[in-house]
Amino acid sequence: MSTRARPFFDPGLPVAAAGGEAWARCVRTPGGYAWWYFDALSKAGDGLVCIFFVGSVFSPSYAARIRRGRRTLPDEHTGVNLALYRGGKQVAWVMSEYPGLEALSDERIAIAGSVIERDGAGWRITIADRQAPYHQRIEGTISVAPLTGPFGPAEITRCVGGGAHGWRVLAPRAHVRARFTSPGFSLDGIGYHDRNHGDGRLEDAFSRWGWARFHGPAATTVVYSITDRGGGRRAFVARASDGESATPVELPPDPEHGSRRVGWGLDLPREFGAGGLTVAPTTLLEQAPFYARYQARLRGGDDGAAAEGLGEHLDLDSFRRGWIQFLLRYKMLGAWRI
Repeated sequence: MSTRARPFFDPGLPVAAAGGEAWARCVRTPGGYAWWYFDALSKAGDGLVCIFFVGSVFSPSYAARIRRGRRTLPDEHTGVNLALYRGGKQVAWVMSEYPGLEALSDERIAIAGSVIERDGAGWRITIADRQAPYHQRIEGTISVAPLTGPFGPAEITRCVGGGAHGWRVLAPRAHVRARFTSPGFSLDGIGYHDRNHGDGRLEDAFSRWGWARFHGPAATTVVYSITDRGGGRRAFVARASDGESATPVELPPDPEHGSRRVGWGLDLPREFGAGGLTVAPTTLLEQAPFYARYQARLRGGDDGAAAEGLGEHLDLDSFRRGWIQFLLRYKMLGAWRI
């Protein structure tokens, strides 16, 4: 890795304070948010992504109330997102919004009928919800057992108004076992878990961002590439062999190499990276006017070997548009009620 690398965690910000102080502060701050992200891929090419939101950053109702100047708390707009994939094709989709939550701590997060709870050194996720947009029932469990320790905490950027976005990789590499009875779906694979939080609107901090995580034979790599609201580009890398920890570092971003137009007119970068690491999106899993999720390939690194992983691209300039905010109400169950 380049000798120009430097830690980008601000030691003055208690991102990983005891008892979850930083994220707990954000979910008590009007306009703040936190989300808990889990994913997994199997050798057969199946996958899943599960996200719990407190202060749902993609909620059109939450965004509208803040625009109107209302003092809106994150726990008034919570959400559950789940996607199941078989062979790269979506077989289930949940995006539900709720006006509250049942529990919120380091040990247990409960939103409506779905729960994340600690299970020894790992987590057990129970999903009981409805699929969007047709309300089919979905029920199942996901077990996450870490195979290596967490990465160090990081602050990615400061938002307009002085807020901050923090990121913590809690399980860079984990064994994930999923069993769903409705619909019938099972997965055994290698996955990843992180938590993000902030005390200002995401679209006030970022114009675009892309990230991807990769599991090589014995190492985990995470690459971020962001464009902030002022137009500045930054890139971040966290990379560690299994059994080791990593402190995320900031590196000069690689030059952009064009984009390709995907569904809804979204421009997806052909590749991005930093420090000799290049992320190339391959198979698209989700497409929306402001968002894409994809499988990706990582090139470079100390051993030069390629690795397969998952990534996301977010265009927050598009997200801010009124017509997209309107359409989102049809994509999220419960959004019209809040």
